[in-house]
Amino acid sequence: MGSIRHLAMVLLGLLFLAPPCGPSCGADPIEVLCTGHVGSMPLMAALLEREPITTAIMIPTRIHGITDVTTATIARYMRLYFPRAYEELIRKYEFLLLRGIDAVYFSPTQLEWMRRAFEDAGLGGLQDRSVMSSTLGYATP
Repeated sequence: MGSIRHLAMVLLGLLFLAPPCGPSCGADPIEVLCTGHVGSMPLMAALLEREPITTAIMIPTRIHGITDVTTATIARYMRLYFPRAYEELIRKYEFLLLRGIDAVYFSPTQLEWMRRAFEDAGLGGLQDRSVMSSTLGYATP
């Protein structure tokens, strides 16, 4: 039940980003970079892709439980889909949605780009609950 409440909070956050008159006024969709637990990616993708005001790229950045996604797969997805330059990050995306991430999959440079994107470029962002404060193995990196 807690995950449904978290999902509702995420969607409410995205709702506040919506243009006042929506896509019917000719507004371009909000480009979202979504990262998080591999198990939540299908649901998040379905919600974000069905919503006409969002277009999303999904990158799993946390593995827990039984899954066919490996750390090598996540590293490959990060190389393929995470922007290769700060300028690309702020040009392409308007919102970063971080869902229960494991920071070990991000380089220090990528983490710095995200910080700068929020603080300097004004990108929107939301990080729902995180495991980084509950487990030393996640928090240390």
